[in-house]
Amino acid sequence: MNATRITFLGTGTSTGVPAIGCSCRTCTSKDPKDKRTRSSLLVSADDGTNIVIDTGPDFREQCLRYSITHIDAVLYTHAHMDHIAGLDDLRRFNSLTQSPLRVYAVPEVLQKLEQVFDYAFSDTYTSANVPCLVPVEIPFFEQHTINTISFTPLPIHHGDEGSTCLLFERWAYCTDVSGIGPRTEKFLSDIPLLILGALRIQPHPKHFSFSQAAETVKRLHPGMTYLTHLGHDVPHAEQDSVIPYPDIRFAYDGLELDNRIA
Repeated sequence: MNATRITFLGTGTSTGVPAIGCSCRTCTSKDPKDKRTRSSLLVSADDGTNIVIDTGPDFREQCLRYSITHIDAVLYTHAHMDHIAGLDDLRRFNSLTQSPLRVYAVPEVLQKLEQVFDYAFSDTYTSANVPCLVPVEIPFFEQHTINTISFTPLPIHHGDEGSTCLLFERWAYCTDVSGIGPRTEKFLSDIPLLILGALRIQPHPKHFSFSQAAETVKRLHPGMTYLTHLGHDVPHAEQDSVIPYPDIRFAYDGLELDNRIA
């Protein structure tokens, strides 16, 4: 098995935590685990392959913080700004390699990216001033491989919109989710590791609450679950008492996992 290391570059909701102008106990907390940049993930394989999932507004800061100097590809789950707004910073990786960079997403997400960042898509590197990105369509339920890392995109609900769950060899990343259909659930049942979005304690129309995420975990029965895309409802140190299940933990920025964790 090709081992991969999973690094949580960011675990926060669209506002980040602390939120601007908020004086709640999480936003004013001194605990570094309560500092949550916008959600993003780095997947690193033994052979040196690096894949980033989503590039939000904090992407540059995350690359500097975690010493990311090489990316082989970027995967996008959906086209909301808290997941794509840092796309322009990919140009630095073009400069480092003097070559284009592939970005992968389902067709409708790629279409949105090319609308918002119309200057960024070209298969020929010419300048350090703009990104040079090559779009790659990844239809749902089809397996795709980047060097030694294979994954399958699966549709999930995000309110009245859709998002993409990314299923890897022994784990899956499902951020920004309010529901999982039966076909996708079949792919996710009994996997060793599930990373699942859970925004807050109270219900939300576009995201799982903590209790909804827990119910989903009971149904899918993964070996271990880490919750991400977190708001500021509960300080990190208290979250184990909010969802008191031994197989569910709350992720935090900088957390590293091995895909053999289970």
